[in-house]
Amino acid sequence: MTDGDLSKGIDVRSAVSGQPGYLQLEFTEPIQAQAIAVYGVAVGASGSSSAAESAVEASDDGVSYRSVCEIHVPSTGGVSDIPGTESFPAVSLRYLRLVMRQPSRISQVRISAGARIRGWHYKNNSASRGGPGQATAPPPGFTAGVASRFHHRPRRRFSIFAVYESPGPPAVGRPRSNWTILRMGHTPTGRHNASAPDGGLGLDCDKYSRAGIDFHFHYMFDKILPMLRPLVAKGMAGSLIDSYEVGMQNWTREFPREFQRRCGYDLRRYMPAMTDGWWAAPRSPNVFCGTSAARRPT
Repeated sequence: MTDGDLSKGIDVRSAVSGQPGYLQLEFTEPIQAQAIAVYGVAVGASGSSSAAESAVEASDDGVSYRSVCEIHVPSTGGVSDIPGTESFPAVSLRYLRLVMRQPSRISQVRISAGARIRGWHYKNNSASRGGPGQATAPPPGFTAGVASRFHHRPRRRFSIFAVYESPGPPAVGRPRSNWTILRMGHTPTGRHNASAPDGGLGLDCDKYSRAGIDFHFHYMFDKILPMLRPLVAKGMAGSLIDSYEVGMQNWTREFPREFQRRCGYDLRRYMPAMTDGWWAAPRSPNVFCGTSAARRPT
């Protein structure tokens, strides 16, 4: 449940018809918690998967439980690599219970002593905002309890890109401290398109890349257009592509360069905003979100 391996998991099903099942975690001693991330999917009777809904409960003795929060695990095409996350006022607990409203498969549970950004997987475009559980406003009062040690501070951040271009351990001339190294990369999600005809199933293309879209378009339409010529001769003026079903995306190779061109500053310094960690100014990650133009974080 906590080893980072999303390929494994536990099926959570109720032994009593009509009652929710639950997954219970027991710790050797009481811990402080202020956020939770749950990786998993709800499993239907036919084996289909969907978003999972859970109530999170805490206990000191494993007998009496109190409600902590509700959590919505987004559905991303049956893949459990995007967690449901929630922050809440700090609680002390020794037992934690996830009460699942439908049969589910849970692969990972992560608990944090510091609050995390609520709804970060929607804000960084890892998951769709469609459906319930998409609110991103924090519960009243919990932000005041975010300890400064959990904040990202852009002015204390520095790049070690060049260090990893050569072999050997990083040797960076920086003051001795408890530095956190955040390694970020990009990779295909592995998701396939949906509702494809025979022969049309495959990986999603890079929808943020002009070259990727051009390749996708020509690989398909260059084969179709010759077959359409007889219809064009009879007066057909165009074609319609309905229900273009593809998954979410938040990065492409040229993203930093295009961001610099549009917004006037280097995005890489603020890359932690793509994660769920708080900044020194709690509103900062939100400046990258929404429909307004991106602004430089404060």
